[in-house]
Amino acid sequence: MIFKYDCLEKVVATNKTIKVNDSSSIKKIEGMNGVEYVTDKENRHDYYAFIKISDSDAVIINTDNHTGMGYFLFRSALSEFYFEVNTDADLVDFYDGPGEEIDFPDAMEHDDIKALYDKFKDATDEDIEHCEAFQKLDTYVSKYLSLDSEAENKINIAMIRLAFLAYKDANFQEIKL
Repeated sequence: MIFKYDCLEKVVATNKTIKVNDSSSIKKIEGMNGVEYVTDKENRHDYYAFIKISDSDAVIINTDNHTGMGYFLFRSALSEFYFEVNTDADLVDFYDGPGEEIDFPDAMEHDDIKALYDKFKDATDEDIEHCEAFQKLDTYVSKYLSLDSEAENKINIAMIRLAFLAYKDANFQEIKL
């Protein structure tokens, strides 16, 4: 089953969840311009944040709570982005279009994320902009993407917020009655 950006954009705009099958769904990431693909039976979450740079350019940030592979940033037109769900295996694969891909496998280490989460989970974006992790990410993002500072700040905040979400989803499961 293929989900193009225009469909994912509607999930964000309407905050309506798409039920893919009995054990998986696509829903809006609260407080972000992004979606997560959730597989309940294994507590797997794949996150996609969309940072629009211009009408023809964007950065899509991808990470998850189950592989430990870090972050993937795709610079591409949003209209080119889609992901495909293998409904039999509850696995997701994505295509970012003809743009460039940048991998940040070690942008934030798991142990660092726990400490950051404990300190900044309820912080404002402005508070997060002053932390050491933000400054470290800013160095990576500035070097590899060369965007204006406003776009780079949005990307840095989104990566940290996704790290918090992945950490929370991996470590604090909701109990369903």
